[in-house]
Amino acid sequence: MEDSEVINLAVEVLSSISGDLAKGIYAQLGGSLELAWSIEPRVSAWAEAPGNPNDPPRHRVVICYELALRLYKDIEDYHTFGADALLEEPYKTVFKEFDPKPRLPDHIDRLDSIRNMFIGALTWVFFHEMGHLMQEHGHIRAKFGSQCSEVLIEDCEAVGSRILGPTESLISHVTEFAADVEAVQWCTQELVRHFLPEERPTTAHDLKEFRGNLFLMTAGISCASYRQIWCSET
Repeated sequence: MEDSEVINLAVEVLSSISGDLAKGIYAQLGGSLELAWSIEPRVSAWAEAPGNPNDPPRHRVVICYELALRLYKDIEDYHTFGADALLEEPYKTVFKEFDPKPRLPDHIDRLDSIRNMFIGALTWVFFHEMGHLMQEHGHIRAKFGSQCSEVLIEDCEAVGSRILGPTESLISHVTEFAADVEAVQWCTQELVRHFLPEERPTTAHDLKEFRGNLFLMTAGISCASYRQIWCSET
């Protein structure tokens, strides 16, 4: 896809998700959720949570367009590797007794595979930031002595030149893992809701589509995690 198409897809998908959350749980709590896009030439995303944790939430997730573009390119490269290079003889020689990685779903064409992989990865990035917000990681990190405020936290490196101490480092890592886990749970629930709806019996076709797209989502998340392409702030 062209860059403009990638950005349009990213905006459409995340706007739909954030809009549903804003009209649902946030409205019930008397709070607000805003999704914003940044033109900064950075491969980054962050979240903002001003206010007291006991007040209705006023949350904001910001994603750079550059993140979406770079992530899509990474996924295109991975798909090419998985569809071609991974099946070449050197890999078959090294891994004689088993397939080193599951093959890409053969019932989904290339463009749809890349598109679905990208949606899964980008959605995971969004829910990772939502995990920071919903679990009040800014408040937790500030409480345990982080040099960052409760509103913004830079996760990819210590602020300035000061190295994080043992407690700060531990809390930073734990909250990152917690946000990762919540993001995976949200993404999996979205797949289940889409492909295995409760209102009708599950068919063999439903299961095939679910498993294929679960693989694509997992591959997309792996691409995002491998590059560690964003700095989360909350």
